[in-house]
Amino acid sequence: MYFRAELPMHWGPYRHHDGYEYDPNWPMVWFAGETESTIIGLGGSRRHMSGERGWTLPDNVVGQMPAFSSRSEGDAIIDVLLTGEPEDAEVIPAVARATNWALGVGATRGITPPKVEFLALRILEGEAYGKHVVLGSPIFVAEL
Repeated sequence: MYFRAELPMHWGPYRHHDGYEYDPNWPMVWFAGETESTIIGLGGSRRHMSGERGWTLPDNVVGQMPAFSSRSEGDAIIDVLLTGEPEDAEVIPAVARATNWALGVGATRGITPPKVEFLALRILEGEAYGKHVVLGSPIFVAEL
């Protein structure tokens, strides 16, 4: 099922917040946004971003983690989100934490996120922190 929205979203290369630093070489791009009732996290391949160069197979693998190649890689996106989480972590809270962290970093750095419109494939959804949480893989994202 697909969903779309227009809202301010922080975005950039995603790496679990070990040491509160992004790894600019990480293959996943992460979009984070929220409304009063919903937290939205979108994860997908950086190689699908306009202006990104194509990757060769050795460049496309980080350790044991493959980069993402299509919207069908929901399991890979979930695996990345759970990297660094406790073994018994659940996906929905991990999505919410990752999104809230990205929003918090942007806010503390005084970054106003651009308003974007997007169309995404819904991977999963649930409840966490009193909000509806949606994880998707973007098909189209454009700044308004």
